[in-house]
Amino acid sequence: MQSERRTSKRKKFIDRPGGFFYVMVRSDQHDVTEVVDVSVAGIGLEMASYLDPGRMVRVIYIDGDTTMYTTGTVTHCEQSAPQRHRVGIVFDFPHREDSNQFYKRVKSFLENDGADDDREGGASG
Repeated sequence: MQSERRTSKRKKFIDRPGGFFYVMVRSDQHDVTEVVDVSVAGIGLEMASYLDPGRMVRVIYIDGDTTMYTTGTVTHCEQSAPQRHRVGIVFDFPHREDSNQFYKRVKSFLENDGADDDREGGASG
């Protein structure tokens, strides 16, 4: 197994008015504390909730009037601190346009420390 080499420094999610992430499992909403990393194939999150590996989810990002989402499957969930879990989600269709736009938006958000105001494209719900 090859180790993954990161080309950019990890940045923590910065909560800001109007912009937030959450994960839907069926009809249950689970708030995201931190976006650890993102790639075109998946996303790493910190959250209070434990999510069962294998569970199908919808990852949603809302900023003002913009709502973007993509679907995925939980690959792992480990407790990282009391009432905090590190969750890995692989996107179901990483090459579909909505997943690609979601990835680009989140990546831009992280690279700009949450100061991304580009409203270009993406999936909406």
